[in-house]
Amino acid sequence: MQFARHGIPDIVMTDNGPQFASSEFDKFAQEWNFQHQTSSPGYPQSNGKVENAVKTAKRLMEKAKLAQADPYLALLDFRNTPTQEIGSSPAQRLFSRRTKTTLPMKTTLLEPKVQSNIPRKLHQAKQRQRKYYNRGARDMPPLNVGDTVRCEPNTHRTNQWKRGKVVADLGGRSYEVETEDGGRYRRNRRHLRQSKETPTVADGMEIENHTPAETTMATTPAAEPTVEGAAEQQTTTRSGRTVRPPAHLKDYVRE
Repeated sequence: MQFARHGIPDIVMTDNGPQFASSEFDKFAQEWNFQHQTSSPGYPQSNGKVENAVKTAKRLMEKAKLAQADPYLALLDFRNTPTQEIGSSPAQRLFSRRTKTTLPMKTTLLEPKVQSNIPRKLHQAKQRQRKYYNRGARDMPPLNVGDTVRCEPNTHRTNQWKRGKVVADLGGRSYEVETEDGGRYRRNRRHLRQSKETPTVADGMEIENHTPAETTMATTPAAEPTVEGAAEQQTTTRSGRTVRPPAHLKDYVRE
């Protein structure tokens, strides 16, 4: 149990898996006195640090399997590899020392040494990442409760965006939306588009527009003038199809 080894954190960030959305996990959070936050469904970028760690661990397992090597040795080497932006390894930041690996090294390198300025280096690395990310990014305007929106489907089986209404602002660019079919979904601002359509009422039906429609007088199309001699110029093929001369030749006499 990680909490028993490293202590109870203040905030635990997870996805919306059933193991975290259960009443048992809520009870566990209350008993251990930590705050449980979940990321937006269908938007793993909101929990990007964890997603990146899982991706790195999976890549290590795949490479160890291809090389027929011990996966735990791969994890040990990874934890002793210095991070480029910070200059120290995860083991050094956690234990204030290197851990012994299969690589030969001096015993003096295994002695404890407190890593200083780690928060400052982490902050500088995040600022650099934010600078490059914000070059092509922009903040979307916030939504208000009661706004009519179109909600991107959370499945690949359909491309139709559902119309709904914002019923709650959950913070962190996350909103709760009620669709026309009565379903309630938690969606990120990226998956919502503000709409100027007619808002829906409680029964899910649109408000009818009782503006009287303009009446138009039906007009009978004028009959096209007949061309004299057209009957004489019509011919019939052996299959019984009637052949008529083109309209631009109506002023000419065919022999």
